[in-house]
Amino acid sequence: MRGLLIAGFLAVLVAGAAHGQPTRDAKDDTTGLFCVYNKLSASEHAGMVANVFLYDTAPEDDVDGAALVVNDAVRACAEAFMLSGSKAASAADMGIYGVAVDHLADVVRKEGANKRAIEKMFGVYDAFTDEELDKFEGEWRSDIEFSGKVKRSLISAGVPDKDAAIDAAFEIFEVSAQADQVVFLFLVDDL
Repeated sequence: MRGLLIAGFLAVLVAGAAHGQPTRDAKDDTTGLFCVYNKLSASEHAGMVANVFLYDTAPEDDVDGAALVVNDAVRACAEAFMLSGSKAASAADMGIYGVAVDHLADVVRKEGANKRAIEKMFGVYDAFTDEELDKFEGEWRSDIEFSGKVKRSLISAGVPDKDAAIDAAFEIFEVSAQADQVVFLFLVDDL
């Protein structure tokens, strides 16, 4: 199941980010996929990059600043790992998605979820079928039955039944679905 792969990657990233440090698995990246994430999450600009990605209301200066920070990280990672242009783009996307998930997980935590609830939240994502995961790439929130199932699963996992927490968890799943595609593209680039 493709969700298991990406949710596991993102869960590893979030667990480390809770302490302000990338986890050992991300630090030990030998492929370059997590290199941009490692650089972004270790920088003072991770929050700015996440905000620019997640919110349309980011100031223009932040948009420009985030682009510079990401470009610098991509350039360094492409050099260090000898990444092709397409692999560098995938690493950039994974870095942005990783810091976005870190930010969203912090929102869920601030709303009252503990570390175990965060882990279980990723377990909810892992349990989705490929058909269900595909829904996260579209207008799934208007599917009352499916969005209700997702919300009930999140609450059962320990995510607080608060709008901000549920919405952030929903966004984590949407970003994870996007990251699924990035992992796939990064892996098939070698074929």
